[in-house]
Formats: sequence, structure tokens, C-alpha cells
Amino acid sequence: MNGRTYYTYSLQQDFTITNPGTYYLPVTYTANEIDNCSHTENYNIEIIVKLPPAADFTFPANNCLRDTVHFIHVPVAGPFTITNYLWNFDDATTQVTIDASKLFTAPGIQNVRYRVYANNGCVGDTTKTLTISPTPTAVIGASTPICASDSVLISDTSAIASGTITSWRYDFGDATTLVRTIKQIFITYASWHLYHQTGYCIKHWLYQRYRLQVCNCICKT
Repeated sequence: MNGRTYYTYSLQQDFTITNPGTYYLPVTYTANEIDNCSHTENYNIEIIVKLPPAADFTFPANNCLRDTVHFIHVPVAGPFTITNYLWNFDDATTQVTIDASKLFTAPGIQNVRYRVYANNGCVGDTTKTLTISPTPTAVIGASTPICASDSVLISDTSAIASGTITSWRYDFGDATTLVRTIKQIFITYASWHLYHQTGYCIKHWLYQRYRLQVCNCICKT
């Protein structure tokens, strides 16, 4: 080029620099065209290492299949400005906002990759995993016949594919609610009526409505 010959050399190894700053890599090169006795010259290659942004985010500890999971960006100060964001999910969908919200369509382990791009040309990259718990099946029933003032056994055969149902919430249809940590309970209705009873499985919740008729029974002696 312009009467001069230029050479390209490759280093024998890769270098990793862990701290930001300005570094100088000494290089010795030899060529017959170098106009000195040894045909050798020394040169320091300047390497500027910039501080990259840190990609970090938080999400809830417990996540259910029916819930929208919210991923919140964690800001980290540095001598740069974040200009772009990229979220990658296992189902090949992406989002480009600072925070993300996702409704997963299947239970199990999900990988979430988050990248932030700074104006100094550096990229922060991190991947975290979370577990999406399956939705339980809520099934309740009651002993029959049912009379007003009788103690009624409310049975529960709810199930979940993995994990454990830890508590149950009952709405008995007469403005009475109850949260218990055992499956079977007893309830007494003060008057006869047609009630719609609802059972919830908590924390990973699903509910079932159960039609319950309480009769005005006549006792014969």
C-alpha cells in the first residue's frame, strides 16, 4: 500500500483480561524488509478494556402455570448507558423491554436469558432458571342427604401432578369461608337452602363449584 508492504500476524493464544483499564501487549516481529541489523522491531499494542454492564433480574420464588411471571431488571451503576434490552425464553419468544412479563404454557423448568447492551459497545449476559408448577385439580363433595343443623362432611379428592397441595380455602355459599391445611372438614348449615359451595387449592390454585342442597328435614319418632 503506497509502496509499503504490510503483514498480518496471529497470536499463538487467546488472552482474557478480567479488569477494565488500558493494557499494552509487547510484540516482537522480524522481517527481512526491516531496515536494521537484526531485522527485528518491538511494538506495544494498546488494548483498552471497558467495564461491561451487568445483566441481572429478579422474579417470584413461587410460580404457577396460571400466573403471569414478572421479571424485573436490577440496575447496576457504571460508566455507561444501557441502550437496549433482550429477553429470550425457551419457546423462542423474545421481548425487548427493560422488564418482562411471561405467561408460560407448560409446567416444568424454564430458562430465561437476559442481555443488556451499553453505549460503550459491551454486552451483559445472564441466564436464570425457574420452575413453573402445574395447576392442581380441585374436586370436592359432600355426604348426602343433608339436613339443616346437621354436621356435613366435605370430602376432597383434589390432586396435583407434582408437588403438594398445602392448604384449602372453602367458600360455603352462606357468606362463610374457611382456610384449612387438611382435606376433610365438617360444616353445619343453620337453615335449608340451595348453596353453591366453592373449594380452592392453595398455593397453586384451582377451584371447583359444588351444588349443595340443604333440606328442611322432618324427623319421625
